[in-house]
Amino acid sequence: MDVNYHYTINIIDKIKNFCDKLIVYSTSELWNDYEGEVSINMPFKYNYSPYIKSKEVLSNHINYHKHEYNNVKIIYPFNFNSPYRKNGFLFSKIFDSIINKNKNTIGDISFTRDLIHPSIIANQSIITNEDLLIGGGELIDVKKFVENLFRMSKIEFSEYITVNENNGLKNIRKNYFSKIAYSNYNDLLNLTYYFIYQSKSNVEIYSKIMKLYRKIILPLKKIQNIKLNKDKNRKIKIAFLDNCIVQNHSVAKDRVG
Repeated sequence: MDVNYHYTINIIDKIKNFCDKLIVYSTSELWNDYEGEVSINMPFKYNYSPYIKSKEVLSNHINYHKHEYNNVKIIYPFNFNSPYRKNGFLFSKIFDSIINKNKNTIGDISFTRDLIHPSIIANQSIITNEDLLIGGGELIDVKKFVENLFRMSKIEFSEYITVNENNGLKNIRKNYFSKIAYSNYNDLLNLTYYFIYQSKSNVEIYSKIMKLYRKIILPLKKIQNIKLNKDKNRKIKIAFLDNCIVQNHSVAKDRVG
């Protein structure tokens, strides 16, 4: 509650008067106890968790004081993933296997979700002048989606992913999805593959740079140390490109949180 509500509101209050528009991200999980399509004008109805409760308190605070937050827009995104998802999530393992060819074990993925690519959320955030509940507008078969990503990447799903059906949480979630469709399945699949490809390019570039580093820079550093020992007042300055390229080449990180 401290981070998702108190700290967030504190930051909003400090910067909102210096912004033409300020986007705050909440969650579609505030409607997770509905079955079927949901829209932003429906009352919140969800299965309790501290995380979702903190999002409710934050959203209500802004909505109840709209006269103070008239330039603050709330985005309620459905499930989104990218190669930059932090470790510990299902799709971080999926992307790790596709990009880095590492073997991973996951739980049962025979379920459906409304999934949307983060770039769609980012674009809608830029152009909107109102609060939005952003989803794909359909239930996606997660297993089929993951298998298609492996197929497009020309990698055998079964070679790198082990599914332990006893290791997954029982799926008791209701099947709810956005009434408004901001994308479709092909958009999701193609955009996800594109960002995977960009990430693979980043990995390949980083690998090439490190080979150059070992081949060229390390010998230079040895020479530098020898010369410095001879003349301690002389220094050789070398600029490294690896961090710059990894951070800036193509898409280095998610545009949304």
